[in-house]
Amino acid sequence: MKILAALAALFMVSIILCCGVGALVSRPTRSPSPTNTASLPTSEETPPNAPSTRSESSETERIFAAKQKQYETLHREWAAANDARSEAKHELARIEQEIKLLAKVKPQPPVFESRKWATVIGNYKTDALLIDTDNITATLRKADDTVVTIPIEKLDAEGRVYSQKAFSKLSDYEKKSAQWMERDAELRLKREAEERKLAATVKPEPQPPSREAIAAEVASMHAKRQEEQLADDVIYTIIDTNIIPGIKRSIDVRLNRKVSEKGLRAIALKLKRSDPKPYDRTYIGYYLPDMQVNAGYWATTYFTPDLEVRILGITATQEQALKQQPVDPSREIVGSWLDERPFGNGRIIIFEKDGRLLMENTYKDGSAGITEIMETRSPNGRRFDYKPDRGNGEYFLINSNGELQQLAEDGPFMTAKKFN
Repeated sequence: MKILAALAALFMVSIILCCGVGALVSRPTRSPSPTNTASLPTSEETPPNAPSTRSESSETERIFAAKQKQYETLHREWAAANDARSEAKHELARIEQEIKLLAKVKPQPPVFESRKWATVIGNYKTDALLIDTDNITATLRKADDTVVTIPIEKLDAEGRVYSQKAFSKLSDYEKKSAQWMERDAELRLKREAEERKLAATVKPEPQPPSREAIAAEVASMHAKRQEEQLADDVIYTIIDTNIIPGIKRSIDVRLNRKVSEKGLRAIALKLKRSDPKPYDRTYIGYYLPDMQVNAGYWATTYFTPDLEVRILGITATQEQALKQQPVDPSREIVGSWLDERPFGNGRIIIFEKDGRLLMENTYKDGSAGITEIMETRSPNGRRFDYKPDRGNGEYFLINSNGELQQLAEDGPFMTAKKFN
């Protein structure tokens, strides 16, 4: 029986072992996580334009943090100034009150009555009013308004005593008057200082920066940079070259459109590299498509030896600003043109207002001037002369192409394109 029991126990153990092994064999194995997940797209996969987006986001946060810090500083200053405003008002009111009180005690010059004057020897007598004395002479005004000056030593005893007392009164008045004026000027300076202090506190409350506005500005800046970098539509043509070996190389270039200073710099460097010969100076002048040769460059780049870029005419940004200027609705516009010449007339508008014909020039720096003109008959187009005539023979003409020309006796010297 013991043997049978042992055999049964052994049989049960073997069954359990077999089941356990089977379970272990049938359990699915978990494969290790792959180390390269580039081919497994997820919701966090980086989009193609992510580098630019990350750059813009980083720049936005940097600018926002700086502006937030600036805002906090400005707001603290504004709050402090606002607190000081009542104090400044109180001080200003005190000074105003003191000025009023001072005005009430302003010294008045002594008043002298007309009296009889005589010399010590009695050879001169007159009725007169003492108007001034320096204790040496007495200045008198007689009844007929004539003024005489008499040495005090020649006056009789009464006249000398009177003059000495008058001199004392005048001296005392001048002293007190000088002190009064000094105090009055001091108070007025204090009042001006308090008024400036008070005006400085009248500022609107600073507003916190907007992350959305900064993000839009940063995106616009990035777009502008990309536009400048991708300006492949810029075409330039060399129309003239003059060379003095080893000394100077001059190049005239025709552009197909306006470019930025960065674009001019790129063209200049490329043209300089196109000739390996050494020159002390390299001058490059740039014309726009419709500009007349030898009538002034739109822009220049000089190597002397460092590169210097100058835009002499109206830049694309300035042109856009001129386009965006509001139009006075009371004007009846005849036409608008743009003079591209360096140091030229800028934007020209001819218009009618209040029965007058006027011409407005708006220059690239934003300044403007208006001149009255008059229209006269001409077989070549609409002609406009200065009113009144300047006598130099110059006038304006809208030609058949709609361009505005400025002419003199020897023909046109300015042609401005139509400009909306």
